[in-house]
Amino acid sequence: MKTSISIALALVAALACAHGAAVAKQGVSLNPMVKPMVWPMPSIGGDFISEEIIGGTDADPAEFPHQVSMQVSMLWIVEQHICGGTILNEEWVLTAGHCVKGVPWYTSAFILAGKTNLGVKEAGQQRSAVKKMFTHEKFRGGVGPYDIGLLHLKTKLVLSDTIKPAKLPAQGAVPTGQATLSGWGSISTSQELVMPKQLQKLDLPIIPFDACNDAIQKLSDANGEKNPLVESSNVCVGHLDKAGQGACNGDSGGPLIQVVDGEVVVIGATSWGYFPCQAEAAPSVYTKVSAFVDWINENIAPAH
Repeated sequence: MKTSISIALALVAALACAHGAAVAKQGVSLNPMVKPMVWPMPSIGGDFISEEIIGGTDADPAEFPHQVSMQVSMLWIVEQHICGGTILNEEWVLTAGHCVKGVPWYTSAFILAGKTNLGVKEAGQQRSAVKKMFTHEKFRGGVGPYDIGLLHLKTKLVLSDTIKPAKLPAQGAVPTGQATLSGWGSISTSQELVMPKQLQKLDLPIIPFDACNDAIQKLSDANGEKNPLVESSNVCVGHLDKAGQGACNGDSGGPLIQVVDGEVVVIGATSWGYFPCQAEAAPSVYTKVSAFVDWINENIAPAH
C-alpha cells in the first residue's frame, strides 16, 4: 500500500510541476525581476504552514462566510487548494477564468465552504463537487481582460452562519474607496511559495484607474511590452509607493469586497499581479465584477 501511494504521489508531483511550468509561461515579462502574470497555482501536494498573507492578518471564524476554497483532487489521495471563490447562491460560485482553465485534466474540482483553517476539519464546513465550469467566451487565458469564471456545484450548499452568499454590485458601477481581500494565497515575497492554513484578510485602497494605468504603463514601456490593464475589465488595489501588501499565488479567483449598507458586495475577483509578489511596490489587479453582472446573471439563471 505504501508503495502504491508513493508512486501516486510521485506521479502527482511530476504532473503538477509540468502544469505549474505551463501556467507560468502565460505571464507577460516586463523586466528580469518583476513580471505581471496570472499567478501560478500552488503545486498539488504542496505544504501549508501557519503564516500571514503578505501584509495581512488572520481572519476570524465566520468572518468571511462568502469565501470558498477551490480545490482539486487527484486519485482521491491528494487534494490541494488552488484558488479562491465567492458564493453567489446555494449552487453557484464566482471565481477567475484562469482558475477554471487551470484545473489540470487529471484532477477533479470541488469546493470547501465554511472554512477558515484549511488544516483542520471545522464544524459546519461543507464540500461540493463542481458539476460544470464556465469562463467568459472572450477570455483567452493568461494576463488579460474577461478573466472571470463560474462554478456550478453538484450539491447545493446549505446556507448558515458560516456559509452565506455575497451580493453582486450594480452593472457598470465604478468601485472607489477601501476594499477587503481575503484568501489562502502565498505570503512569500520571493519565488518560493509559502502557503498559509489560516484564511488571511487585508484592507487596501482602490487605486484610481488612471493612476494604476500610469504605473503599469511605465513598467510596460521599460521592456517594450503591451500594457495588459483594461479599464472596462479591471480594478486595481494596493499601494504604488510601498511594497509588502497584496494578493499572491493561491488568492486567484477569490473575493475583493466592500460592505454596503451592512451587506457584503463582491466587487472583484483576484486576477493577476506582479511576481514575485510584492517584492516591489505594484498593484494587485482584479476582474471588475460590475462589468460582468449581466453575464453572471444570464449564466446562473435556472435554465443553466
